[in-house]
This record gives sequence, C-alpha cells and structure tokens, in this order.
Amino acid sequence: MQIKIYDDQQAHAMATQFFGHDYHDPGVMKWGGFLLSEHTARLQAATAAADIKKTSSQAPRAGDDGR
Repeated sequence: MQIKIYDDQQAHAMATQFFGHDYHDPGVMKWGGFLLSEHTARLQAATAAADIKKTSSQAPRAGDDGR
C-alpha cells in the first residue's frame, strides 16, 4: 500500500471538495431537532397554561346564579 503525499494546494482542494459536497454533519440536524422539540414543548405548555387560566376565569363564582 502506498500513501500519496499531497502538497498544500492539492490538500486544500481535496478538503474543500470533501467538506463542501461529500461530508454531511449529522450533529447539525440533531441539534436542530432538539431545538424544535424544546420549542414545541414550551409552546404546548404555554397553550395549556393559557387554556387553564381562560377556563378558570370563566367558571361561575360561589353565589353567582348566572344573571
């Protein structure tokens, strides 16, 4: 097995090609999914809290006969 030695210009061209077209970082997608998941969870919690507040403010009070 022979190891090919590249000069700086060739190595730079190969690295640019590899990282520009061939390499796909799964960490970026994973991080984006994590952020989306956290955002969705917070929106659901905020919506649930708003629904509870709205429901409790519409509940009849003691002694209120609805007139």
